[in-house]
Amino acid sequence: MTDETSIAQVDTRDPSVRALIQRHVTFSIASTTPENVFALSAEDLAAPGIVLFGLKVNGALAGIAALRPLGDGDCELKSMHVAREFRGRGLGKALLDHMIDEARSRIFQRILLETGSGSSYEAARKIYVEAGFEPRGPFAQYPNAEESIFYELDLVPVD
Repeated sequence: MTDETSIAQVDTRDPSVRALIQRHVTFSIASTTPENVFALSAEDLAAPGIVLFGLKVNGALAGIAALRPLGDGDCELKSMHVAREFRGRGLGKALLDHMIDEARSRIFQRILLETGSGSSYEAARKIYVEAGFEPRGPFAQYPNAEESIFYELDLVPVD
C-alpha cells in the first residue's frame, strides 16, 4: 500500500498545525544559540501576506512551510519542517518543490532563505542545494552569524 500525500494551505489556528509549528520552534531552539533562532511562532505565521502550507501523509500532518513576501519580487521560505517520524521519505523535497511552484504561481522572482549551519540542518541544506538554491549573504533583518547559511533561488527563466 502506498501513502497518500497532499499539500494544501493550512490555518495556524488548527491544533495539529500549531503543534507542528511548536515542534519546529523547539527544534530551532535546541539546535541554535538563542540570539540566532529565527523560527516564527504560529502568531507570526498568521501575519497578513504569509501563506502557510501543510503536507499530509494519509491525513496526518507531516510537514509545514511558508512563504513570506519581502518586496521587490522576493519572498522568503520560512518554517520549512518535516516531523522527525516522517523524515527520510522524500517529503522535504516534495514540500520544497511545491513551495517553489507556489512562489512561481504568485509571480515571485526569487526565493531567499536562512537555515542553520549545524549538523542538525544538514539534510535541509542538501535538498536546498539539490533544488538549485545558491549560497548568498544575509538579507532583511538577519545578522551575518556563523550559525546561519543563506540561500537564494532565481525563479526568472533564463532564455
